[in-house]
Amino acid sequence: SLHAALSPAGELMALPAGTSIAVIDTLSAKVVGLIARETKASQISFSQDGSLLAAFEPFEIALYNMSDGTLTRTLDVPEHREDTLLNWVGKHLLVGSVVYDVDRGLPLWTYEGEPTSRST
Repeated sequence: SLHAALSPAGELMALPAGTSIAVIDTLSAKVVGLIARETKASQISFSQDGSLLAAFEPFEIALYNMSDGTLTRTLDVPEHREDTLLNWVGKHLLVGSVVYDVDRGLPLWTYEGEPTSRST
C-alpha cells in the first residue's frame, strides 16, 4: 500500500493490506490487529482521539472502533475518486470538500476553495 495512517500518539500504524486493514504496533513493528473488509480501502484516517478509524472507498466511509476493530457505522458519501482527501476535524470528518458529523451521518458544510487551503 502507498497509503498508511498513524494514530495521534504514533503508537499504531494502519494500512490497507488487500481488502483488510492491518494495524501495526510502531514500537515492535508487529501486526497487532487485522480489520477484515470485503473491499479495499483507498484512504484511511484515525480520529483525533484514536478511538475510530475511518476507511474510504468510493461512495462510502466505514468507521471502525479501534478497541476491538468492529464496524460501528457506515456513511454514504458522493465522493468517488480514490485519492479523495480524508481528514478528521475535531470529531467531524472531512471527505473531499465536505465535513460530516459522523455521529449523525450528516454533512455539515462544503468548502468552496482550492483543495490546498482545506488543510488550514
